[in-house]
Amino acid sequence: MQLPGVVASSLGLVVTLTGATAADPFVTTDRSDAGSSAGAGLAYVLLDRDDTTMLAIDLHGQVTPRGREVGGYASLPIVHVDGAGADATALGNLDLGVVYAPRRPGAVHVILRGGLTLPTASDDLGDFFATAYGLAGTRLTDFVLALPEGVVLRPAASVRWREGHLLARADLGIDVPLANAGSTADPLLRLNLAAGYDAGAVTVGVELSSLFATGDDDDSTSNLALSVRGRGGARPYGALVVPLGDAFGDVIDAGLLVGVDVPL
Repeated sequence: MQLPGVVASSLGLVVTLTGATAADPFVTTDRSDAGSSAGAGLAYVLLDRDDTTMLAIDLHGQVTPRGREVGGYASLPIVHVDGAGADATALGNLDLGVVYAPRRPGAVHVILRGGLTLPTASDDLGDFFATAYGLAGTRLTDFVLALPEGVVLRPAASVRWREGHLLARADLGIDVPLANAGSTADPLLRLNLAAGYDAGAVTVGVELSSLFATGDDDDSTSNLALSVRGRGGARPYGALVVPLGDAFGDVIDAGLLVGVDVPL
């Protein structure tokens, strides 16, 4: 599938409907909320190699029809790597899904989502490593979008809390590979925790994203992110993402992420 066609398909879901916005301020957690928006992020991944440059692009959107509690989302990662004898642009798997965000009064809100990836990621080994490291340095929660030709079931539940200027979020999900090129993959458990402060013009946050293997080993990896997001019509954001542990820390020093979300 050609890149322009995939990008158009992923964003087509976003521009067909409009709805009210109740956007989440965090950057590296699940994006499911009760609103409608379209956005793009660009990250520079600092690798432990001076001769290699890695850029990660994140296209994403969600639409909840006005007055409804059920919506749909789409996201697509694209990674470009240049150096160490490689110059390639790799496409990840297209992630499509449904979000259920009940509108209830109170400080605590529960959101359910279910996704399924389409196998748009290449089975080329170099493309896989590029996409894997690009996602590991930016959005660890979407790491399975690097799985070569991966079809992955992605159910998850989120809890949002807000009281005055303080807010928090927790995501718990499991990524279950149904099909992929090459060897089979075990499910991954995902846990995101985030807390923030709404200062009015901007919201600042601390975010922790973790992955846990479910196979014979007990491997896990985490990222810590410091984020900031603006308020208003267009909602710009930025984050510094730092890997914790040795899973990716010996290759990735940090990820610098900037982007913008536009309410629909």
